[in-house]
Amino acid sequence: MRSASVAAFFTSVSGHVTPLPSTFPNSQHLLFESVKEDVEGVEMQVTSGAFPDWLQGTKYNNGFGLFETCPADEDCFSINHLADVMSYYSKMEINNGTVRLWSKIQKTKYWQDAQRSKPTYRTFNGTEPPFTAAETIDTLTHPFKTNDNLNVAILQLTTSGRMFGVSDMKGFNEAYENLDYVSGLKLTEKNKPAISKLPLLGIDVVTCAHIGNTLGDKYVYGYNYLLIDGPENDLAVWRVDMTQPDGGAGSSLVREWMGTVKVPGATHISYMHTFANTKNYLVFVGSAFQYNIEGILRYTNIMKAMEWHPEKKNMLWVYEKASGKFIKTFTSDAFWFYHLVNCYEDGSKVVLDINTVDYRHIETAFANEKLRYDYPWEFEEKPTIRIVVDTAAEAGTHFPYEILGPSMDLTTIHPYLHGQDYQYTWGLSWSGKHLWWDNIVKFDVQSKQIVATWHMEDHYPGELIAVPRPGAEYEDDVVILVTMLGGDSGTSYLMAMDGRDLSPLAEARSPFPLPFGSHGCWQGADKSRGCVGETTADPFGKPVQFKKRAVQEGFTVNGFNIGAAVAAVLAGHHLVDKHGRRPALFIGSLLFAVGGGVQTAAQNTIMLIIGRVIAGVGVGITSSAGPAFISEVAPEKIRGMLVGIYQNNVCLAIVAAAVLNYAVHDATWGWRLSLGLQVAMGLLVVLGLYFVCETPRFLESAGRSDAALRVLTRLRAGDKDAAAHELKEVRAEIDTEKAAGDATWSEVFTVPFFRNVVIIGCAVQFFQIMTGINAIVSFSGTLFQALGLHGITFSIIPFVAFTIGNAVGSCLLVDRVGRRPLLLYGMVAMCVTMLVGGGVAVLAQDPDGQIGTAAGYTIVSMIVAYMFSFGISWGFGAWLYISEIMPLRVRGKAVGLCTAMNWGPANQVVAGLLSSELQFSGMAEPVAIRGVTSAVEAQAALSEKPVPKADGWKNAYAALICAFVASTGFFHGYDNGVVNDVFTMPSFRGMMGWPEEDNPTVAFWEGFTVNGFNIGAAIAAVLAGHLLVDKHGRRPALFIGSLLFAVGGGVQTSAQNTIMLIIGRVVAGVGVGITSSAGPAFISEVAPEKIRGMLVGIYQNNVCLAIVAAAVLNYAVHDATWGWRLSLGLQVAMGLLVVFGLYFVCETPRFLESAGRSDAALRVLTRLRAGDQDAAAHELKEVRAEIDTERAAGEATWSEVFTVPFFRNVVIIGCAVQFFQIMTGINAIVSFSGTLFQALGLHGITFSIIPFVAFTIGNAVGSCLLVDRVGRRPLLLYGMVAMCVTMLVGGGVAVLAQDPDGQIGTAAGYTIVSMIVAYMFSFGISWGFGAWLYISEIMPLRVRGKAVGLCTAMNWGPANVMSAFLTPQMIASPLGPGGTLIFFGCVCLAVIPFVLTCVPETKGKTLEEIVPLFRFSGWKGFKSFAQARI
Repeated sequence: MRSASVAAFFTSVSGHVTPLPSTFPNSQHLLFESVKEDVEGVEMQVTSGAFPDWLQGTKYNNGFGLFETCPADEDCFSINHLADVMSYYSKMEINNGTVRLWSKIQKTKYWQDAQRSKPTYRTFNGTEPPFTAAETIDTLTHPFKTNDNLNVAILQLTTSGRMFGVSDMKGFNEAYENLDYVSGLKLTEKNKPAISKLPLLGIDVVTCAHIGNTLGDKYVYGYNYLLIDGPENDLAVWRVDMTQPDGGAGSSLVREWMGTVKVPGATHISYMHTFANTKNYLVFVGSAFQYNIEGILRYTNIMKAMEWHPEKKNMLWVYEKASGKFIKTFTSDAFWFYHLVNCYEDGSKVVLDINTVDYRHIETAFANEKLRYDYPWEFEEKPTIRIVVDTAAEAGTHFPYEILGPSMDLTTIHPYLHGQDYQYTWGLSWSGKHLWWDNIVKFDVQSKQIVATWHMEDHYPGELIAVPRPGAEYEDDVVILVTMLGGDSGTSYLMAMDGRDLSPLAEARSPFPLPFGSHGCWQGADKSRGCVGETTADPFGKPVQFKKRAVQEGFTVNGFNIGAAVAAVLAGHHLVDKHGRRPALFIGSLLFAVGGGVQTAAQNTIMLIIGRVIAGVGVGITSSAGPAFISEVAPEKIRGMLVGIYQNNVCLAIVAAAVLNYAVHDATWGWRLSLGLQVAMGLLVVLGLYFVCETPRFLESAGRSDAALRVLTRLRAGDKDAAAHELKEVRAEIDTEKAAGDATWSEVFTVPFFRNVVIIGCAVQFFQIMTGINAIVSFSGTLFQALGLHGITFSIIPFVAFTIGNAVGSCLLVDRVGRRPLLLYGMVAMCVTMLVGGGVAVLAQDPDGQIGTAAGYTIVSMIVAYMFSFGISWGFGAWLYISEIMPLRVRGKAVGLCTAMNWGPANQVVAGLLSSELQFSGMAEPVAIRGVTSAVEAQAALSEKPVPKADGWKNAYAALICAFVASTGFFHGYDNGVVNDVFTMPSFRGMMGWPEEDNPTVAFWEGFTVNGFNIGAAIAAVLAGHLLVDKHGRRPALFIGSLLFAVGGGVQTSAQNTIMLIIGRVVAGVGVGITSSAGPAFISEVAPEKIRGMLVGIYQNNVCLAIVAAAVLNYAVHDATWGWRLSLGLQVAMGLLVVFGLYFVCETPRFLESAGRSDAALRVLTRLRAGDQDAAAHELKEVRAEIDTERAAGEATWSEVFTVPFFRNVVIIGCAVQFFQIMTGINAIVSFSGTLFQALGLHGITFSIIPFVAFTIGNAVGSCLLVDRVGRRPLLLYGMVAMCVTMLVGGGVAVLAQDPDGQIGTAAGYTIVSMIVAYMFSFGISWGFGAWLYISEIMPLRVRGKAVGLCTAMNWGPANVMSAFLTPQMIASPLGPGGTLIFFGCVCLAVIPFVLTCVPETKGKTLEEIVPLFRFSGWKGFKSFAQARI
């Protein structure tokens, strides 16, 4: 099985189909030039820094030397593949800061033959010019001639110091201490198995480039393939005792052969570049990238005999050292790799961390010509993975792998952790700009995060070697040595880097460019300890226990808290009260921007901490001045709400930060963008403050009464009398305060009364933080990551719960139930949730410290419950309480002290002590005591993160286009949500001629108004897909739909009566019906595959957000005469904004290809893929194949849809699913919740928003977490059960709790609201997205367009029409709101049997597997179909 890319590769190399550039594009070619000269002991100039005094030893490298040679004049030849070029050794000796260089070509037989003519050996990809016929015949007639050009790694086989070169071919080359070539190593074989039972047919030339030992093991292990031995070949293990007597250079060594294992199949063997070596086991990974043995015999180019067979599983052969036998064979999914990061044992399990590679890498990235001219990639980046092989499992067990991290290679670890559990690795990665590696990264294996990156344009690193600092207490306290090619100097240099943050320590320049050095080792001053490298370790060494590096993380977080604490004590008295609120806000905002700038530009941890302190001072000032300003300027009636916006903005900013961090997480510039937004925020406020006045209260206190009156008059809309009256009251308050005087600091601490309230207030603030809130807020990323839970949902949900709790507590409960009960019972709830969460974490851990999925979700639910409990009580209650208990004379100083207690000691303990002392391997103890460790901000201090080729700016254009198109989701959500409260606005009812109280006539027109939108959308849903979206394109459909939405919004805004309003609703509905078909189609066809799901999901999220936005706006303008026109008029702005933006949006490549415009499709897709034409062409080829498949399937006629039993079955079930989705009450709640709550006597923005927030949370949990884990059927079934229960309970309470006057008590009202919120959550987690997902999965290809259109029309049409007409009628009827809820609860009850009998599970099934599930005909067929479900 050979891919097209392989054939294209050979054509481009040998035929020069792609013309060569006239010049080299950069300095990368210097890595692959011929070696200019041999040098011995030449001093390398130290050009910067100084090598540490303790760093004494020698760095060795084996590498790829001569690229071309000329045996005679005009008889030159070059070598096409990097693995074939001449072997050269180099060593750099560091002695007391001086560096000396040795570099020698190894004059092997291969090299000697090349001095006379092209050596007739098999090569990976031939020579230029190619072999002549005679040379080809000579090569093929010597099938077993061994190539001794061993150019991959250099290592020691004994502790005597002898150095040997090794490759993927048989044998070892030895070099003297000065690197001169000695000869091939002579081996005395012990117990070597017979190669073949058939004379002259055995081959053992294929071996491993990465033999080695593990820490404390005196044996070096390796393997050879023993080929052509009947139906199977042998994999044979051997070992060399490093401590054996050694006769010196040129003498032989004893090699002992151990066990063998049969390799399935006589024709193919896996290309294994390395293997896993642990204390007790060797694990060989036989990959799907394989040699075709017959091809090796037939071709002179080995690459032609290498084949990728992804249909085969990788084999895992386990060899036990103690028994000397292979004990088990397992399997894993297909992948290929060159190198391991590390491997170690955990009980009976062997953990393998592997740098996987696209098999095409060896073809593309090792092609000399392509390397020199820096050709575009012809391969994909593959991740670093982890496989855990349980040696105790039954033979044949399949072990899947998990993604550990991004693409890396040539990694190194701390040399005393070979074969041990570890935390850090350092390796090479790509920036995406060049064919060769050009980044150095430091990767934290435990947090799965890149924590530092080094990159310098046109500089190319070689293999890294970690040298430990003597006596170091931390694993990453090492020096990283790397030979680097510098484009600016045109030569190579040895660079020493600090392993902690990859900052350069010293550089020593070579007199000329050195070819790329692949693998080597470090030999310290004590040469008897061996040369330590990637697969070789100190044979006498022992593992070291290191401390965890986390102090800087807590200190980084604390820098902000320290600054805020200092400012909180000083700002109130020295700045806000003395100089004014406006100057304080100006200074604080400016400091916040400056601090953000310092953090953004940070090059190290210290610079980051300085920026955090400065920003913290700014926040400390604004957190004192901001609320004071608002409370003194806001009108009395809305003062509480406006002051509350400050706390709500804190919550919203946390969520926004979580979303932004998630979006840019893997981008190189991501952390700088996240921190840099502080600059924009601060400067925006600074600019805005030029247009803001000082507060009248401060002006009056400063004796500027005339200015105070002018400002207050302007703030009160020119009402000078009202302003004068209010200013009189302000003046009286100021006089009272001045009469009371200001207590001294001495009085604060000596007067018992003052001291008591200060101590209690400080205790309240201390306990607010020490109960865990800042631990969750600052460290939740690390907490969820350690639990194995990833994604934006886990970042946001806790803060959404906090926001909801804060709104409920501050707006609804605090003035009803009191401060003390809230603080008391809130603390009880927080205690229970933390203990339960911690207890589950402790009890659910397996021996490996892992926590199962169910336990993980339980812990997350406890954290969410904790955040809600905190928000509803201590979140705002602690601040409110201290503001109320402080006497006037000590208020300023006492509140400052309590605030400082919050920002200072409490935060210091949480962020500092917690992260530095409570280190852990599992999650039990930290959850139980609220503790978690964070790398959220500290890791940004170290350096940039690399971005995979397919991420970051690579996807920015496509993601931006898709996000813009997803804004059409606002149309759907806003138009549905805006009628929620418009019907209750007095000005709207007056314009429409409706009475204040609903009656059957008004209820009819309300339903008709809502249905106008639904009717338009239903018509468009049926017709738009086929007649507009598919025939004329996604972009024209979006244009027309957005324009119709704007026109419809304009008609509604200018409506003078109900008929005109309904016409506008119909027009807008048609627009939404079109955009709801075209928008998701556009996104799914344009979005890059890796982020397609997220971008498609933005559409649904925008629907939810628009509903909430409409509710907030309606609340704000509810009593305004023009309020309803503004609410409806925003549709015009939304529609026209999208119409304008669509001028800058391209048509989708899929539509262009389907329309026969292939050239245009390629141009558009190339732009969407950031100019990567090869990737675009490959993707377009797949699109073309999909289109051909769809056309081949054909499209069923409308007659077939209704007459063919199978088609009819899925259409009926799909329509039923869509009908029941609406008729279970969702649109009744969405469209009529305002009327419903008003009928229940419940008013306020909270009641308008909370149900939709619950729906949004449920939608995120269900679609992101549950649907692919538990399946579609369970979600739809149990979701419907929950919806039924909540509707019946809510309705029952509403009916039973009514008094004779039809009023419902407060407690009953809140119970009903809680049931509606629970219903919305249950709907969101199941039927909200599940109904749409289900119909998209069950529809056969031939009827998909028509069938999905019919089901969608059922949703928009009959279901919505019935719901919209019935709901207001029932609310206005004797049934009332309670009866309405009971009605929908009964509908839910009726749907449960339908789900039980008619909804098969589709999770994990292909369309071919789903189709037979619905093949039944007649009553007997349906009966069998239904019984199979129960």
